[in-house]
Amino acid sequence: DEVERLAWHQEYIEHSLKFAETFPGHEQTASLLTSVSEELFAAGDLERAVEIAGLVVTMQPPASIDLERVVWTVLAHAQFDLAQFEQAEQAYLRLRSFPVVEGEDRAELEQRIAASVYRQAEQQQAQGNIDAAVAHFMRVAQAAPNAGVLPNATYDAAALLISRSEEHTSELQSH
Repeated sequence: DEVERLAWHQEYIEHSLKFAETFPGHEQTASLLTSVSEELFAAGDLERAVEIAGLVVTMQPPASIDLERVVWTVLAHAQFDLAQFEQAEQAYLRLRSFPVVEGEDRAELEQRIAASVYRQAEQQQAQGNIDAAVAHFMRVAQAAPNAGVLPNATYDAAALLISRSEEHTSELQSH
């Protein structure tokens, strides 16, 4: 039944983490932690997924490039879902630096980078940091020049600048 399956799954994760802690240099540790980070992400435990993926990307000696690609993907998606857009952007950029693998959708990666930057702009705008918001909207073009959201970002930057200019003009007229 479902409760039993969840209990078994939780036990598997705890045993895997205990193994990794006990044998940090074992050849299977990186693979085990990568698997755990994926499972935590799939289960919606985003904070723990980020924590465990972070262990893999900081391993010495480094994990294989295939494992690193998996954990950087977990990091990027989980941080995006946690609204940690700056960290998500960095993780997506790291993924973009890996050699291209067959069937990889680089356009999808570019869209995710653009979305991370765009969301940073929205966060700044919501906090009233107009200059920072405009800078992030404009940065979408640098970070992901082929992204579909680029026209929106450019428009939003212009709209913020126009809005601020109109506010400034009306302030001057009221004095």
